[in-house]
Amino acid sequence: MKKSALLLLLASPALAQIPHIQNGQLIVDNKPLILLSGELHNSSPSSPAYMAPIWDDLQKRHLNSVIGAASWELVEPTPGQYNFTAVDDQVKQARAHNMHLVLIWFGSFKNASYTYAPMWVKRDPAKYPLAQTLAKNGSGALRTANTLSIFGEASVAADARAFAAFMRHLRETDLHHTVVMIQVENETGLRNDSRDHSALADAAYKSPIPQELSSWLGAHRDTMLPELRAVWTAAGAKTSGSWADVFGANPAGDEVFMAWFTAKYLNTVAAAGQKEYPLPMYANAWLVQFEGQTPGDYPSGGPVSRMMDIWHRAAPSFALFAPDIYLADFDGICASYTREGNPLFIPEARANVGNLFIALGKYRAIGYSPFGIDGDNPGSAGTNSFDPLLASAYEALGGMSTLLAKAQAEGTLQMIGPAATGTQELKLGDYTAHVEIGTKIGPAPKVAITQNVAPDPAAAKPTAAPATFLHPFTRDGRGQALIIPDGPDSFYVVGSGIAMTFGASSGRTARIGEIDEGSFIDGKWIPERRMNGDESYGGYRVFLEGDRVRTAHVVLYSVPN
Repeated sequence: MKKSALLLLLASPALAQIPHIQNGQLIVDNKPLILLSGELHNSSPSSPAYMAPIWDDLQKRHLNSVIGAASWELVEPTPGQYNFTAVDDQVKQARAHNMHLVLIWFGSFKNASYTYAPMWVKRDPAKYPLAQTLAKNGSGALRTANTLSIFGEASVAADARAFAAFMRHLRETDLHHTVVMIQVENETGLRNDSRDHSALADAAYKSPIPQELSSWLGAHRDTMLPELRAVWTAAGAKTSGSWADVFGANPAGDEVFMAWFTAKYLNTVAAAGQKEYPLPMYANAWLVQFEGQTPGDYPSGGPVSRMMDIWHRAAPSFALFAPDIYLADFDGICASYTREGNPLFIPEARANVGNLFIALGKYRAIGYSPFGIDGDNPGSAGTNSFDPLLASAYEALGGMSTLLAKAQAEGTLQMIGPAATGTQELKLGDYTAHVEIGTKIGPAPKVAITQNVAPDPAAAKPTAAPATFLHPFTRDGRGQALIIPDGPDSFYVVGSGIAMTFGASSGRTARIGEIDEGSFIDGKWIPERRMNGDESYGGYRVFLEGDRVRTAHVVLYSVPN
């Protein structure tokens, strides 16, 4: 597309509303959208017939979006001839089921391999060269890797050309903005060695680092991420020389070298697509699995958080970099990926309500997406049975997406937990909330309760309710909730497995005036049950049971002591 034509297109009213990232939020049709999503098994969307019975099931699980795929080998089975049948079906079915799409472009890279490249690429390694790794036995022998070399000029040109055709097709056919983001490639990098040792790679490795990187290093000595600074300073903190001179002739330095050129490769592909249709694009990462793991044991050169400085410099076409999180320290990984203003999106994870709430409530994530949502193999490492608790969370949060995004933007969203047990104190305007986490309602207590007479929470924390009434929440061991204010003395709370009591300012006693269980439908609050009786322990506690995620609107008031 000529530059003048692109400028004219960008000026059109229709494209002015194109999905985009603004102030850390995904904006679709001029409104913020939080993606309550799930990623399909990567081969599933290659077949419309296979997917046909799955779409209804995804809708029943209350997803508002799904991560599908477009593979290079299906899009361009013959050079220059394109087939978008599988892509078009995903757009059609997502729209019919009132869902948005994020599409993965499986081009040159899938999990540090090239399995989705077309056969005409795979059969011509002379034109589309493969990376070379050193044999593990120390002999110095080279082995051909199962991945394209990032230094193959014909490879990146062919990938970029196909991706541009794919994005042009979306621009011409997806007139309703069903597709809202694009993942460019998948878990890039090199396995089994810290860098490519092919002749093309060696030539680049021995060359001086680019001037743009040299200038940036000199200007950001004190502000670069500590992980990169450690590698750089260990090699002498030089701003010129070969890659080994500047970053060290070791695996850590090799990773910087690979990150720069991997990011450049992906940026070439992404930029070609954005010239056709500038949807937000991101790159995802296969993470470092444990501290001290060597680059190459995980894909060396991918957008792991320690390499985000390099990726930001070399790949400016990307809106964000995203972690695929299957590790225990979900919170810590989210923290590492929200540095330097990087918006958080979780394209792959395990199905877990607590982690969903951490992402949305603590890190303002634009979306969360368990992998393998079309699978039925619970408990295995590669798939997720879709937890009914997560489905109830998606149902509760889906209708309040606009309100939730507003609270994220304003910084008024508060998170409770997630935790298996324990307590938490929150400030809610002039009130204090005391929260017991990891609890759910059991049978009604057998003891007599005097209505309208409650201890003063301002004077002392309330004692636990009888064991028959309040007992540990045992589903995944955690209770959690999000709180959104609705005025000086009222709020919405959405979650499961928690109990709340309240205190007021000195000299006054806090009381619960109203508890309405309900739901948001298309952004409008629909109250259902008024919970001012036994369910609230005589108007003393707010309970959210642990069997599913619920939403309640709570109104407080205070009286003199």
